[in-house]
Amino acid sequence: MAGGFLTLFFSTGIWHSFGVFFKPLLAEFGLSRTAVSLVSSAAIVVIALTQLAIGWAMGKFGASRVIRFGIALMGLGLFLSGFAPGVAFIYLTFSLVMAAGYGFSSLVAVSNVIAPWFDRRRGSAIGIAFAGLSAGGLILTPFIQFLILEWSWRAASRILGAGMFVAVVPLLWALLRDRTRRGDSGGGGEAPETDPPGASIHVPVRQALRTAPFWLLSGTYFACGFTDFLLLFHFPLFAIGLGVADQTAANILGTAGGISLAGTVSLAWLSDRAGRPIPLAAIYAVRAAGFVLLMTSRSAAPLYVFMVFYGFVLFASNPITSAATRELYGPKSFGTLYGDLIFVHYLGAFSGPLTGGLVYEALGRYDEAFLIGAVLLAGAAACALGLRGRMAVG
Repeated sequence: MAGGFLTLFFSTGIWHSFGVFFKPLLAEFGLSRTAVSLVSSAAIVVIALTQLAIGWAMGKFGASRVIRFGIALMGLGLFLSGFAPGVAFIYLTFSLVMAAGYGFSSLVAVSNVIAPWFDRRRGSAIGIAFAGLSAGGLILTPFIQFLILEWSWRAASRILGAGMFVAVVPLLWALLRDRTRRGDSGGGGEAPETDPPGASIHVPVRQALRTAPFWLLSGTYFACGFTDFLLLFHFPLFAIGLGVADQTAANILGTAGGISLAGTVSLAWLSDRAGRPIPLAAIYAVRAAGFVLLMTSRSAAPLYVFMVFYGFVLFASNPITSAATRELYGPKSFGTLYGDLIFVHYLGAFSGPLTGGLVYEALGRYDEAFLIGAVLLAGAAACALGLRGRMAVG
């Protein structure tokens, strides 16, 4: 779990902090918000494409090796981005190299390392590892904004890239280990005496793609991706537009991610006991309400309310969706199917930032983009409820 936590702390923590780079990129290269959104959207296309290959890569090389390769590639892309002479170079280093590295070190690979070690409390174990998402947001988003304000976005990029190589990759060599045989309890996992939920299930991938639960989960993950990245890339500029200082905007976003640490772990624990559908539906319903709050905000004060309530559920859907996929379709199909779900997630993630940029350029506000997000999240809550009766309690 420590290796999975550390992987997501850095990979997703840095990736989800891209919004704090928006303002300096706008200033240095004279770009519109739509143009900068295209940098992130191009990166999301690359990440989505890696999800189509990650199942094969993990089967051939092992999930832990794939993660270490991804982290090293992320570090290279970040470091080189700090030397960009123009925006075309950013597309190469950030949207291609770093994005590919993130794709190979994100949720699918971490799930495949963690899940085989924990059979009876799989949701809780994945939730603790996935809490690295939240901790990374809490610490890295304000830290990166500090680096940008004290030095520059270029210095921040170089420092982060070098740190990935010098510190993170060696730690992951020590911490990450694939479970290769049943009953092997080394590395802090469980040695089960009975079959866990989903252990005896095997639904071939092609058959799974024709089932209703897969498409219900796909609906939830499209909305999740759209709203995650609309928020993560445009929230800092939205908050600054309401009179919030740059560092404070980054702190609000980072604190929301930190609060999600508690939500991710506690709701994953609850889903192990109450089943996956109801907690998942509640997560998306609260997120929908949060977007309505943003849509109606005309001052900075509501942002702090949003920070608490939305932050609690920000990343909480990920471990529940991961555990649900494995339990519905079995461990043999899990890697490919969860990769497919992540691909759908990134289709939404491609659309979210681009929609935010286009709406702002056309109307000078984000209200309509937030409304689209709220509607999608309400639909995701309905999709999650549609899973009732199709899943056993974990």
